[in-house]
Amino acid sequence: MITANYRFYSELNEFLPAVLRQRRFNLLQCQGSTVMEMIELLNIPCTAVELILVNGEPMDFSCIAQADDRISVYPLFRTIDISTMHRIKPV
Repeated sequence: MITANYRFYSELNEFLPAVLRQRRFNLLQCQGSTVMEMIELLNIPCTAVELILVNGEPMDFSCIAQADDRISVYPLFRTIDISTMHRIKPV
């Protein structure tokens, strides 16, 4: 088992229990778990996710979380141009 640190932004917080909203929190997970598996475990639809940063670097759903990773998950961007970043969904 490993622990990774997650933070969900904007409307993705609506899917989380109130105690986990708008803040970073640690998740204990099996070694080898993908970021997608952890997002789905939290009942967040992957179709609502556009950008994932792991330790500040853009990654996709297949990224395997490592111990102490800082994972930031962002919803669809409407007003910020992230065209130079690795997007989860094709444009």
